[in-house]
Amino acid sequence: MNARQEEWNSIYPFIEWLHENRMCIGVWRDPEAPYRNDFTGETGTIKEMAEYLLKHPYPYGQPIMNLLYEYFDVDPAELERERRELLESLQSEG
Repeated sequence: MNARQEEWNSIYPFIEWLHENRMCIGVWRDPEAPYRNDFTGETGTIKEMAEYLLKHPYPYGQPIMNLLYEYFDVDPAELERERRELLESLQSEG
């Protein structure tokens, strides 16, 4: 991730700006995703049961960090492990 830090530092503020200005990144629903009608209890796919949901994107709905981890192909658990190892090595030196 350090190799792409400059790119991260350019993208992150923009995404924060979107949130601060009541905007968000939207995604399209999967037409084949399961859907349940809460009134009738019927189930099916979004395309079968609620095609109107496919007309507009909906908010990404995850923290900014998750979106950036996905974009940069970073495993957050691995990143945390590396941070802890670095901290431990610094503490053992001191």
